[in-house]
Amino acid sequence: MDAPRARADLHVDASAEVALELDSNLARVESTGSEPQTTALATRLGSRLELGAAWPSGHRLVLVGTGHLRIAPDSEVQSEDLAQTTVDAQWTRPARQGAVRAGLRLGGRDVTSLHGADGDRTYRSGSLDLVLVLFGDSSRVAVSVGPRGFQYKASGALSWVGAGTSARGDFPLWRSEDEARSLELVATVGVEQRAYYGKANSNRCLPGAEIDESCFLLTPRRRGDRMHRASVSAVYSGAVVASIEGQLTVMDSNSFGQSWQSLRARAAVTAPVAGLFASVTGTLQAERYPEGLLVKQALETYESLDADNRSSLELRLARSLSGCVELELRGAIWRDLFRESSYQRFVTSAGLVWSR
Repeated sequence: MDAPRARADLHVDASAEVALELDSNLARVESTGSEPQTTALATRLGSRLELGAAWPSGHRLVLVGTGHLRIAPDSEVQSEDLAQTTVDAQWTRPARQGAVRAGLRLGGRDVTSLHGADGDRTYRSGSLDLVLVLFGDSSRVAVSVGPRGFQYKASGALSWVGAGTSARGDFPLWRSEDEARSLELVATVGVEQRAYYGKANSNRCLPGAEIDESCFLLTPRRRGDRMHRASVSAVYSGAVVASIEGQLTVMDSNSFGQSWQSLRARAAVTAPVAGLFASVTGTLQAERYPEGLLVKQALETYESLDADNRSSLELRLARSLSGCVELELRGAIWRDLFRESSYQRFVTSAGLVWSR
């Protein structure tokens, strides 16, 4: 008789949210630009499902899927009625008596307009990585490498294929005797090479001339970018959770107007306050454009539909209503603090979050 197969330990985590938000600049436009800023109400819906399995042999599989919708009844901002879905699957197995784990990771993201048109913030991306995790006494280093792809739905010229590699190290610096408090250092570094379907631009204006759109001349060569990113952060965990992070991003492009550098500093604190859980996050972001002008069509991808890649101050208050339901209040303000810009945006929302 065959021996029974070893069963995997399974876990399931799920959450869902519904919220009503007021956005002072839903379309994300400059206040002095040709497009008017639109203040609008929007409904936000979200869900997340995580499935995990661990076998006695040491093999592990984690599947994570998310879905988010944002719908505004105002017909003037229908381009911001968006649906975002993400998938992430990772399988690893142990090696060298558990000191190393190796495996594969597959990721994908899709942002689609609910009205069928391909707007400025609709795109699709995907990646497939080989993953190697090295464990020390109490630290670990994870390295990944693999192909990437990005499809910008509004313009095929801004779609690209490429490859990237990244590394992350988690290093504990201190832990109290009762292990209730700790301090950890996290460092990341990565590089990504992109080959675009569109052509590169050159500068047709004379040296020293003021840069405007007439300076851009389309060339026969394909556009290519290389992105470098590094960050370091410190995280304290105890009665409160606090973190500080610095991040440097450098984009080198052979297309005129598409090279830039970004420096971001972020601090966050989460603590219980009068029966609530309060989280405050402050971000300072400064950019530098060596050629004096960034092409308007340069696309930034966002981790969430209401995020914004600018300096910001964000507040979140949560109160438990039952064992698995929370009332959540959010407020956030965004500004361009380190360059001449009229951009401003304020968002406030109230909603319910269910999790198990």
